[in-house]
Amino acid sequence: MTGERGKMRPRIGICWPGFRRCGSLLFAFMLAFAAGGLAQSPDAAEGLTEVQLKGKGMFQQRCAVCHMPVVVDDDRTWGPELTAQTVNGREAVIREFIRQGTPRMPGFQYGLSTEEIDNIIEYLKTVR
Repeated sequence: MTGERGKMRPRIGICWPGFRRCGSLLFAFMLAFAAGGLAQSPDAAEGLTEVQLKGKGMFQQRCAVCHMPVVVDDDRTWGPELTAQTVNGREAVIREFIRQGTPRMPGFQYGLSTEEIDNIIEYLKTVR
């Protein structure tokens, strides 16, 4: 890249031609994003326990793609919506569904430990 008056100027990072302060903008964006994370998280406001937080994270990684709406304006899902009403009183059945799967859902007996499955179930008990 050539700079002013034909001098070569090193290209740093992934800046586009004509953007001189790309690194500064990226840093400012990252700082603003991190500052937002310092505010109280919704999980703390919800009063989730450590087990439920672990279950929420695992649910978001492994289950949400099918059991949560994909589009904001559309609440359709591939699988059934999972809430406390679905789980309460049926923990053993839900545990087996997760482990063994169904004709439409893969089983996670090799991908999730018993503890991780239990954490997901504990989290689902909090979903309204």
